[in-house]
Amino acid sequence: MKKSSVFLSVLLLTLAVLIWGCNNNPQPPTQLDAEEPVDPDSEYANYIDTETIGEINNNNNNHLQPLAPLDPEASVEEPVNSDSEQAYELATKAINAINNHDYKTLSEYVHPEKGVIFVPYSYIDYEEQLVFFPNQVSEFTDDNNNYIWGLIDNTDIPIELTVSDYFARYVCDKNFLDTGEVAVNSIIRKGNSIENVVDVFCDSIFIDFHDGGTKEFGGLDWSSLKIVMEKHNNIFKIVAIIHSQYVP
Repeated sequence: MKKSSVFLSVLLLTLAVLIWGCNNNPQPPTQLDAEEPVDPDSEYANYIDTETIGEINNNNNNHLQPLAPLDPEASVEEPVNSDSEQAYELATKAINAINNHDYKTLSEYVHPEKGVIFVPYSYIDYEEQLVFFPNQVSEFTDDNNNYIWGLIDNTDIPIELTVSDYFARYVCDKNFLDTGEVAVNSIIRKGNSIENVVDVFCDSIFIDFHDGGTKEFGGLDWSSLKIVMEKHNNIFKIVAIIHSQYVP
């Protein structure tokens, strides 16, 4: 009986030692996590070749995209004023059409409801000056009628001219696309005539093209052309073509 107890104790002790030894031996991983970098010197390196470890580490590094360093001196660009750009583009197209006597194209830029008023001397006066609508502007090429466009500034003398003569004298007396002086919603130079464009067209945008004149006349032969535009169905259309010049 005593021998059986001793044998049983030895057997249990042996089993306990075996179990403890199994739990403390490292086991090879069943699957490597490709997201974790593997150290070639780790205890698991015996179960996978070093070339494969290198590939895993390289792949992980490829996931990391370094951010470009911030430039403290970099400037933030101001947003472009799209209204000014659109208005300037339309104004230059209109002057180009005028220079080419292309009145059909010009008519496409005219406000369909308000028409376009032609102003010979800065001051806008709907009672004295003429307004033409797109269908009328498109016929300017063949229009030989004399019109009274207003009065010569500081006089009571009417301006009685055909369309072609008026344009030659009060619209394209200079090539305003080559003047080099342009302003948006600002009058570059004023003469003796009152400037009321802002008062009459308070919801408009205008481009002022200015020719500074010549040294021969001391700059007194300067002139300007303002193209005034308002939006119609969210598209700029011309409502006024205003000529300005020095008047003694």
